[in-house]
Amino acid sequence: MTWLYGGLKHDDKNKIARKYGAVNGDIFAQWLNSLNEIRNIAAHHDRLWNIKISRSSAPITQDQYWKQIDSKQPFFYFCIMQKMMKILCPNSNWSVRFDDLMREFPDSKENSRVSLTKFGLLENYKEWDLWQK
Repeated sequence: MTWLYGGLKHDDKNKIARKYGAVNGDIFAQWLNSLNEIRNIAAHHDRLWNIKISRSSAPITQDQYWKQIDSKQPFFYFCIMQKMMKILCPNSNWSVRFDDLMREFPDSKENSRVSLTKFGLLENYKEWDLWQK
């Protein structure tokens, strides 16, 4: 996808970027590159919950929730995925499945090394309109 997008004309990149809420085509290209890294980590069964994204995108400052999220942590990109899903498939249950998965994560109070805070998950993310059905 990153290669296809990279080959588009500048105006076409910006048009696509605006559709998905990115400021411009360059920012959207960063999103695609970062999402590609997330995909590769998951596809090769590597740890995703505590990794730092090396090809991180520029932070989003659209609202208080976006401002709290570190663009080097995976949750930022799951929020971008949710943002895109709301446009691509507004009736999708992807956010419900994501929430179910987060609730299944082993949260060990005795061992702080295993925590969804290292994933970047906001405790109150379900209150955010991005994650509302």
